[in-house]
Amino acid sequence: LHVRRGYDLPALTAYILEAKNLTDNSVIVPIEQVTFPRLLAITSDRDMIAPKGREGDSTAVYLVVGK
Repeated sequence: LHVRRGYDLPALTAYILEAKNLTDNSVIVPIEQVTFPRLLAITSDRDMIAPKGREGDSTAVYLVVGK
């Protein structure tokens, strides 16, 4: 997981992250299990990512965090 881009706004910060599968098996993106203080919203482009080296082996994850 790494940061592609961040946006710092007066009331919140938004991040676009990339989740990449490093395994040989498909992986579910566990968005519902992510929690931390001031997290306002989280979503991803895909619910499941393909095994490494295949099309669809990564997805964008979007976070909105309050200040």
